[in-house]
Amino acid sequence: MKKILAIALAATMAFSMVACSADPATSTPAGSTPSTSTPDASTPVASDKLVMGTSADYPPFEFHILEDGEDQIVGIDVSVGKAIAEEMGKEFEVIDMSFDNLFMLLNQGNADIIIAALEENEDRLKNATSSDPYYTDLPAMIVTKKENLDQYQTLADFDGKTVGAQTATTKADIVINDMSGATPLLLSS
Repeated sequence: MKKILAIALAATMAFSMVACSADPATSTPAGSTPSTSTPDASTPVASDKLVMGTSADYPPFEFHILEDGEDQIVGIDVSVGKAIAEEMGKEFEVIDMSFDNLFMLLNQGNADIIIAALEENEDRLKNATSSDPYYTDLPAMIVTKKENLDQYQTLADFDGKTVGAQTATTKADIVINDMSGATPLLLSS
């Protein structure tokens, strides 16, 4: 029953995700070594292949491992992408790039879907559609040293402080939009 549910969710995701953003840095077919080729934005994605864009720097969702001496991209999101491709009867390929460029990759037609522990927001919905969530995590957390715990009880307590978050994420949106007195330190993946 779990397998049927996973395949149904994967199929729903495949059919509900559409166009989004960037210049791919590397491309890794499932089970092969990453290449350094950069697909031309005018080259359509092959119809016999499902190409998934991701930012393979977020374990356990997507990350690199060495398997038999070859760099492989694995994780929860990669497994979901593989299940979608299998259900569709297509070959599977992963393109790994910076998180903040994934929607450009999709919009340029260099990926069919992007799966990267994404959260839906208004800007992303302007250029794409999304599936129902297949995983829900805890809300965003702020981490501080234990001895400073009493100093940080509300977002306003970060006025005058530098707060880091990954570029183009909903966590960066929190720092920029909800912590008006804080200085954002946006970090690329």
